[in-house]
Parts: sequence; C-alpha cells; structure tokens
Amino acid sequence: MARATWSGFLSFGLVSVPVGLFSATTDQTIHFNQLHKNTSNRVRYKKVDEETGEELSTEDIVNGYPLGGASTSSSPAKRWPMRLPASPS
Repeated sequence: MARATWSGFLSFGLVSVPVGLFSATTDQTIHFNQLHKNTSNRVRYKKVDEETGEELSTEDIVNGYPLGGASTSSSPAKRWPMRLPASPS
C-alpha cells in the first residue's frame, strides 16, 4: 500500500474531512537496448581511435575542436588553470 506524502484535514464549517496526498506517478521508464537486426545480439559502443582502430581508455581521451582544414586543437582539462574574475577596483 502506498504511503501518504502529506496528511491533514480540510474543514468546512463544522465538517472536517481527512485528506492524504499521494504521489501521482511512479517511475515507469522503459529502458531499451540496441540490438543487431539479423542476430538480435546486443550492440555495445566502444571508444576507438578512428585511424588505428585501437580501443581507448577514458584517461587517453581529451576534448578538441577543428581549426579548419585537417588540423585540430586538443586541450586536456588539466592544462587549463582555473581563472578567477578580476576584482572590481
């Protein structure tokens, strides 16, 4: 049996009515797995270097953005020092 989140009374003149507040919904989210159409085997995602085909660990991956053409700038977060805003003078 569900338990009331809040309980109390509503009064209308000489009449008091007990009231309970219950959650209106429950978690009914359906989680799907991606399957291969022909074999129904589960599809998994691996982080792989697109040129060498080598699988990478999380520590080997950095963020980057294209500079134009074929060049890319990579910038690992540990190289960026935290900068505080200048204090008003």
